[in-house]
Amino acid sequence: MFRSLLAALLVLALIPAVAAANATTWAKRSVLDEQKFTEVVDRTLDSPEAEEALAEQLAPALFETLVDADERARLILGPIAGQSPNAPDDDIIRGLEPRIRAALESPRFDAARERLVIAAHQALVGLDDPESTVRIEGDALYVNAADLLRVLLDTIDSRIVALGVDVPEGANVDIELASSPGLAATGQVLPTVDRLGTILPLVALATALLVVVVAHRRGRALQVVGLAVTLAGAACLLVVWLGGLAVASAESPISPQLVQATYRALSSDFVTQSMALMVGGFVLLVVGGIVAVFSGGRRATRRPAR
Repeated sequence: MFRSLLAALLVLALIPAVAAANATTWAKRSVLDEQKFTEVVDRTLDSPEAEEALAEQLAPALFETLVDADERARLILGPIAGQSPNAPDDDIIRGLEPRIRAALESPRFDAARERLVIAAHQALVGLDDPESTVRIEGDALYVNAADLLRVLLDTIDSRIVALGVDVPEGANVDIELASSPGLAATGQVLPTVDRLGTILPLVALATALLVVVVAHRRGRALQVVGLAVTLAGAACLLVVWLGGLAVASAESPISPQLVQATYRALSSDFVTQSMALMVGGFVLLVVGGIVAVFSGGRRATRRPAR
């Protein structure tokens, strides 16, 4: 009786243990992996929609930063934008956008953008750096785009800086990269996930072995473990779907699809892992059934004839 009760309790614990192990393993391989995260976000930012939206964000930031530092910057920015220096600010800003979009294709800008994405990843995983160009305030992620603007200036026309027009040292040009409910908590949650990423798979494996060891019938125990693993995989797929609904409410001034596209790209591996988990659970169900049949057959042959 005690062994049956203990086995039942272990099975109940096995489902969340396997689901948590699956989630932390995925997180370590994707969200917490700097290279993987950077590649996914870079691909998203390379889309034409994202580049157009980024140019619309950077054009007014560039104009306002330079003109606030030196009003004479209008004498240079106006002709670059195809406008007179005395044209309205909005006309000059709109004229700068095509020049900025062209500059976004330069390798130097790609390198500067990648540095910002890496800094964003470090902020998300809770690495505190007072010198970082990225910070989280509330549920929003902000980047200091000063370095991006310097690269843009030099790419648009290298003579601009030679004329004394440049982004001032120490300038703080904040641009909101993304916002999402619960973003502020990532700095505490993700480091914890990183620490548990090695432990939880071992806990899940040990729990599954205990179920088989404690149970009276090994074949039936394998079937139950297989069912638990399958349910854990299904639960992970449900989490992905619910997470997609939550991310749908996220916003990004750079691109409305930035957060959603990044989530889909990162969670695709989680979906694959979860489906593999369900297949593995189904295999255990089949193996357990075969073991149960053979075990039952052996018990029947050993039973003395009456």
